[in-house]
Amino acid sequence: MMPCSGNDGEDIFFANTVVKDGSDKSELLQLFLRNDSFEDAKFPELSKAVKYFKETEGGLGKMCKTVEDYARNYAKDYAEERAKISREEGRSEGLAEGRLEAIRKMLGSGVSRDMILSMDTPKSNCKPLKRSCSHRCEPRSHQHLKIIT
Repeated sequence: MMPCSGNDGEDIFFANTVVKDGSDKSELLQLFLRNDSFEDAKFPELSKAVKYFKETEGGLGKMCKTVEDYARNYAKDYAEERAKISREEGRSEGLAEGRLEAIRKMLGSGVSRDMILSMDTPKSNCKPLKRSCSHRCEPRSHQHLKIIT
């Protein structure tokens, strides 16, 4: 076993259950891999605890509550994280749509393409949109932009 201190002051131990060298540590680790309850004279306290949690109503109830609490906390944390990500994505999409609408309005008001590009939007995010007009356009009377976000 290799100890490691966590950021929260807890000691964390990493154990290799593959090693079976006959030592007490190796035997103890093998017991943790078992799914059934057991009686082991070398480790009576562990045997007693496993029997309690696997075979008694009180132990099973505590295990069920522990698993339910863990699942509830995990689901809550996951939902909060997803909500945060969704809000950030929505905010970004809203900003992009707002910029597009502002550009459309400026173009509709006769603001030149060069003036729009010199404003807040970096030129690297803008490309001319090649579109054929259904009517004859006077040179530079219409400017078309496509914003890539």
